[in-house]
Amino acid sequence: MVVSKLATIKDYSWQSSGHFGQIPRKPIDMIVLHHNDGTNFDAVPNIWLTREASAHYQIGPTQIKSCLDESITAWHCGANGYDNNSHTIGIEHVNSTLAPDYLVDPRTEENSAQLVVDIATRYNIPIDRQHIVKHKEMPGCQTDCCGGLRIDWIVARALQIVGKSNSVSTAPEKHLLNVDGLWGLDTWHIIQRSAGLSEDNVISSQSLNSKKLLAGITMPVEYVLSQNAKGSLAIQHIQKYFGSDPDGLLGIKSIKDMQTVLKKKGLYSGLIDGTLDKPSQTIIGLQKLLNLGIKL
Repeated sequence: MVVSKLATIKDYSWQSSGHFGQIPRKPIDMIVLHHNDGTNFDAVPNIWLTREASAHYQIGPTQIKSCLDESITAWHCGANGYDNNSHTIGIEHVNSTLAPDYLVDPRTEENSAQLVVDIATRYNIPIDRQHIVKHKEMPGCQTDCCGGLRIDWIVARALQIVGKSNSVSTAPEKHLLNVDGLWGLDTWHIIQRSAGLSEDNVISSQSLNSKKLLAGITMPVEYVLSQNAKGSLAIQHIQKYFGSDPDGLLGIKSIKDMQTVLKKKGLYSGLIDGTLDKPSQTIIGLQKLLNLGIKL
């Protein structure tokens, strides 16, 4: 049996489905990366009990799961008229958010780089973008896979691990915020940085009518009479990202839109009530999203 020494979990219970191994194995010369299209790490590999698909590994922020012996052909990137599966290793990655971004936790990407190095070393596969590819880059594959997975970072990090590059940091991107549900200056500065704006220490020109809704904002806010409030440029960027009217005024509608999108991404499970309490589950969701490196 051929399994990476990096695998921390081995789960072969799904193999009664037989959704693998029907094409004779050829020499392994490529690694194909996928995303789960979901945030539940444990959904893979059991989903393959009913779906005619499979892959060799499932990666999360803290675990690498072996799902199929590398010497067996997985059904992970097949296409009519193309022999994609017989010479490739397939690696799945759990998402940290859902549509539309389908982001992947930097820790998962670091685990991926480590696994790529292990596999590439054992099979003498070049570590480059011709041999480490996305599912959608395989011949004949009509798919958007693999979401927001940063494959270029993974390849660059793999090169660094083997000593052929120093172009990336030695660790995945750090989480920049303490996820505490309080919108303080650190959260505000990351919002401004994400939007490409200069950083200051106040949210400008917000409606006095919104003051009671924003208890979770613990940094200075410039409240003015509602008829004179001109709004904040950074708040406009937030509103655009969450699909609100970008007037720069953070009110009930904008917060509800934020809560709705965060819930769809699996980052918020509370009520769509248009308020930011103290501490706020909505702000926790926003902080988690910002920690994933999104651009506003």
